[in-house]
Amino acid sequence: MRKLIILLICLIFVGCKSNDKIAGNGGSAASQQSESSSLNPYAEENIHSPPQLLNCDFHDQRDFDIYTAQAQAYEAGGEIISGVIPHHLLAGQMIASFFKTAAESRGSIETVIIIAPMHYDDTSAVLCTTLSDWATPFGLTHTERDFSERFITELGASVCDYNMQKDHSAAAIMPFVKHYFPEAGTAALLIEANAPSDLPERLAPLLAEFAAKKNCLFVFSVDFSHYLEPAETYRKDEETRAAVMQSDTGRIAFMTNAHMDSPKSIITFLYLSELLGLQLHELAHSNSMEVSGIPYPHPVYDEGLTSYFVFAGVQ
Repeated sequence: MRKLIILLICLIFVGCKSNDKIAGNGGSAASQQSESSSLNPYAEENIHSPPQLLNCDFHDQRDFDIYTAQAQAYEAGGEIISGVIPHHLLAGQMIASFFKTAAESRGSIETVIIIAPMHYDDTSAVLCTTLSDWATPFGLTHTERDFSERFITELGASVCDYNMQKDHSAAAIMPFVKHYFPEAGTAALLIEANAPSDLPERLAPLLAEFAAKKNCLFVFSVDFSHYLEPAETYRKDEETRAAVMQSDTGRIAFMTNAHMDSPKSIITFLYLSELLGLQLHELAHSNSMEVSGIPYPHPVYDEGLTSYFVFAGVQ
């Protein structure tokens, strides 16, 4: 029985790593992508085009049930206003634990805003958002169009539903949002690695305005060290931890996939925490070897490890 469980973990992990290779910008995608999507991968949707429902192609109900059943609330020390979570679903328990903690720490959350890296660039856009709602396994989650439209008008984001549905950095998180906050709306922004360097300075104040308008939870969906052996992964994570907890945005700006897959997302998280007067807390840290339980070396680590942090901005 133990051999069978290890074999299943290996198959899941290999699938995630293979899709991560395709993504090319860090992170890992689940293997359940819909091959029959009717969304045009090359057309940039017009803001006035009628929205369509987006599917959560990365959801597996059996895995999700395990993640939520094993979720444990973190010691946050206050109300969670913002946070950093993984998007690699191997770390699904960490994702579920963050949302469980946020749900228990807040009286009500009206909108969950997801900021995440863009792993696929089929429209040549550097910022992607959507005006469409999400067809989650637990029911419809509506998109807060007024927030998404401000991403478009003030940041120059493109409406690109194909990218949004195809990219696990946001799509894989939507079922968790609906499960833990069934009445909340969402808004999502994907950031390409070559987005303008001043984006965090423009995005963070905009998010702070959103916080003044509604009870928001800001979720920065970011995976950390990629493609390294264990010793180097732990060393890079120590550097990352120090930079984040010291709000060293200058150092973070020059970090690569060896440290994290979206420095601009993390810098925005830190700027927003400062604007809202939040205290930073590290809630969890792990990596693909620790989560899977498969000893190193093993063929599933041929492309190295992926590491995960959960940080929170607490009020």
